[in-house]
Amino acid sequence: LATLAAQLQGEGPTFLLDAGDITMGSLFHLVAREQAGELRLMNLIGFDGAALGNHDFDFRPVGLAEMIRSAQAHGGLPALLASNLVLDPTDPRDDGLEALVAEGLLLDRLLIERQGVTIGLIGLLGRDATEVMGQADPVTTSDAIEVSTRLAAELRAAGADLVVALSHSGVSRMDDGSWGDEDVDLMRGVPGLDVVISGHSHTLLEEPILVDGRPVVQAGANIQHLGELVLERDGERWAVRSYTAHPLDDSIPGDPAAMALVQQLKEAVGLELFEG
Repeated sequence: LATLAAQLQGEGPTFLLDAGDITMGSLFHLVAREQAGELRLMNLIGFDGAALGNHDFDFRPVGLAEMIRSAQAHGGLPALLASNLVLDPTDPRDDGLEALVAEGLLLDRLLIERQGVTIGLIGLLGRDATEVMGQADPVTTSDAIEVSTRLAAELRAAGADLVVALSHSGVSRMDDGSWGDEDVDLMRGVPGLDVVISGHSHTLLEEPILVDGRPVVQAGANIQHLGELVLERDGERWAVRSYTAHPLDDSIPGDPAAMALVQQLKEAVGLELFEG
């Protein structure tokens, strides 16, 4: 992923984004709170923004907060967007996340200017993802369409040329063969969005789902593909020039810095398993 992401940097502004489930229950999950390997690798690779997914709460809100703090202590992490996350000011179990919000390490929106283009980002957890966040209490979420409508307008007013939702909600085939579900509903319900980067449903889309010309894309799961969406200006909007779901396999050489960090994480997992 590190190698291919570097190779795909185009002549125009390029943004590397993720729609959540940074941790997915692998053996590396054992040291996520102490080592934050996933976030550190994403930072090394150069991710500009990432949403939270339901699995990122597997160690409860306190565990997620510890993971973010660990990444911060180890050199940094990508911007984390949690636009419709609802924290409980009366319950101490999510106090660690409240502190991260106060410090700007957990954001509801983000503006990035690069090579003359300003992108506005929001991050969402959908209904189904919220329902399966069994370890997340007292954290809940608010309505994604309502939040996105408000934030898209605010980001546009703040100078965003392009508004992108990183949405851990999902897509699925309908009975008539068309695409639907939460992220398609999101795009239909929020005209102010230009792109939805979808997650949660582990769906490999070979081509974008277009809603009034605006793309919803998802590149599967488990780092099996990297989706490359190329856009070009079309008046006040953006048109899809191309979309490719690039396979990630051993034909792509590893990045030395990323491989070195993975080796460190393997050693940490070994200590946890056999000496912890």
